[in-house]
Amino acid sequence: MTFQPGDLVKVVTVQVNGDLDLEEDESFGFALTDVVNGRLGVQRASQYTIVNDEPPLVSIKPAVVIEKNGQRVSADFEVTTVGDAQAPVMVSYTTRDGTAVARRDYVPTQGTLVFLPGETTKRISVKVVGDRDVEDDEAFMLVVSGVRNGMTDEQSLAVAGYIVDDDSRVVSVSTVAPTVRGGDEAVFRVALERIGGFPDVFPALPDGVDAPEFVISATVGTVSQAATRGVPRALAGSDYTTVSQRLTFSPAVREHLVRVATHSVEARRGFVMRVASVEGASIGTATAGSLILSASGDSGAETFTGRPAGRAGSRIPIAVWRGLAGRL
Repeated sequence: MTFQPGDLVKVVTVQVNGDLDLEEDESFGFALTDVVNGRLGVQRASQYTIVNDEPPLVSIKPAVVIEKNGQRVSADFEVTTVGDAQAPVMVSYTTRDGTAVARRDYVPTQGTLVFLPGETTKRISVKVVGDRDVEDDEAFMLVVSGVRNGMTDEQSLAVAGYIVDDDSRVVSVSTVAPTVRGGDEAVFRVALERIGGFPDVFPALPDGVDAPEFVISATVGTVSQAATRGVPRALAGSDYTTVSQRLTFSPAVREHLVRVATHSVEARRGFVMRVASVEGASIGTATAGSLILSASGDSGAETFTGRPAGRAGSRIPIAVWRGLAGRL
């Protein structure tokens, strides 16, 4: 630019290109250089900000929940907004059947979320109906039916709520060897498996969908109880060391070996390992027995059979138990 004698002010115009991208505010600089017949003042450079004017982007994450027998648990969808909201953002939503059916597997839900300026995260909760059916994992859809003062990408228009069945996944205990010499270790295998012909022990979720807090665990412990008829029960502390453990299962760890130290006995005695409780699955074979042999040379010919849990909430069809017994 050139200042003629008498010119005091000049205007430089920089064109800003508008777009439809939802993005952060941006900035660029303006600086004066190469002055001839003059000198630069103190304010020789300035920074200008381009304020994004697109409405906030609304996104919804899929939800994963473990079904529980006879209970209603919440499948929680996290809803977020990104962008500078100048007015309240309203999101209307409703549920839709997938492999899960409304009222049988989940409670149909609809409503509207309101984000006030400055609010960025909210939650939509859909109640899942727990049952005792051995079945496949199921899913329903949460559908965005309208957004006001905001926008959504195509992927967030409908997201899935995954219901992981806990009745087809069972934790069972068995003995590695039914007898042990006093002074040796009795070893029990505690395993997670899926019954009813379903292959996936852990849920087969689509790529990019995590199962938050999806934990299957079991609490097991020794019980001073006769392992078989006609054999006295072993005494905790004097005949074997009491064991109580909480075991966690994962895609990489589907079974645990629990070891119990035994002591010398004058005559054969028995005790059992029991699955006391399970979280995220059901109890399969609830107990397994071990016989402690004396040093006098007992043959230990007895055999041991586990039994299923006897409380409500862990019932499994007879045909399934026959299948389990055939594998033990």
